[in-house]
Amino acid sequence: MTPDTRSIGIFYDDPASVPEAELRAAACITVADDWTPSSDLTEMDIEGGRYARIVHTGPYTELKTAYDWLYQTWLPSSAEELRDLPCLEEYLNDPRQVPAKDLKTAVLMPLAG
Repeated sequence: MTPDTRSIGIFYDDPASVPEAELRAAACITVADDWTPSSDLTEMDIEGGRYARIVHTGPYTELKTAYDWLYQTWLPSSAEELRDLPCLEEYLNDPRQVPAKDLKTAVLMPLAG
């Protein structure tokens, strides 16, 4: 991967309402415009637009706190509405290079309008 490659997770289901074995997600990286898929890899586009964004610092296992704050605290007190798209996670540093307590993950909630 190049230094400007971005790592993104797309999460299609709510773990609170879907059994763990049925959760759907996609692991993505950004690629050059002239990249073509091969083997089991596929190309996906992430829809642009407005997203609420919070950066979580700490282990991936604690990301639920960021989601809970966005959905239970921030969203009800805002004038915003959700867009019918999955949430995204952008992994801002490399878990092979930093301890879990220093991991930075941007959680992005799609907003209408």
